[in-house]
Amino acid sequence: MKYKLLIEGGFTGIPKEYEGELTLGENDSILLLKTLDNVISKPSEQMRDGLSYHLKIVDNDKVYQALFDDSNIPMEFRKLIDTIVQEK
Repeated sequence: MKYKLLIEGGFTGIPKEYEGELTLGENDSILLLKTLDNVISKPSEQMRDGLSYHLKIVDNDKVYQALFDDSNIPMEFRKLIDTIVQEK
């Protein structure tokens, strides 16, 4: 599956964009897509100097998107984003 990640905000305000392919096991893939399908994300209006994360995943023809910030990002997405950032 393909991903696109945009990280914005923070102290410097310099956006960072990542794009590529994700290789996950079948169980991890199903869990990720199921979680993305059920996520309700709303950035905090009170965050100052925090980061926001716009994650887009394309699996076959279906597009999944989520928008988080440092105050509401689920742990499974934090781990995924950390993996993406470390690989680039």
